[in-house]
Amino acid sequence: MKSHLQTISLGLAGLLAGCASVPPLALHSAGTMPQGGTIELVGNGNVDDAWQTAVLAGLTSHGFVRSDHGRYLVQLTASDLPGKTGLLAPDDSGEAKAEWLVAPSRSRAIGARVVTLVMSDAATGREVYRIVAQQPQRIGKPDATDRLSRAFLTELDGTASSRPAGEGG
Repeated sequence: MKSHLQTISLGLAGLLAGCASVPPLALHSAGTMPQGGTIELVGNGNVDDAWQTAVLAGLTSHGFVRSDHGRYLVQLTASDLPGKTGLLAPDDSGEAKAEWLVAPSRSRAIGARVVTLVMSDAATGREVYRIVAQQPQRIGKPDATDRLSRAFLTELDGTASSRPAGEGG
């Protein structure tokens, strides 16, 4: 009887430790960031001012300068995806294939905070660089936005390795 109780206690301790751990971030980047130039911030992607300022400072450190008519268009977005929802991006080649930037979760209780930066050539509209960062979060629980922002800015700075969406890191 005592050994069963110890086994159950160890199992519960492991389960609770797993519940307390922070879900892994997923980072995905595509394309190559240009070597500086002028940028124009476009759209309002539900991004808070502090995060936008930090991202623009990161771009400035890479030699980019804001302009009303930049060579590159920069779009920043932030969104909260409900559980069982993903983010699918079309392929630029025009073929009927697409890729999951954020794979759907299997749980309705776990959504995701997703932040993206898309840099496009203003003359052609063609996407040249993209970063997508995803932080799973339990619906109704405090999020890890600071952790997500730090990981995103590290990826922007080029010091993090690129991982496909859905892989931990």
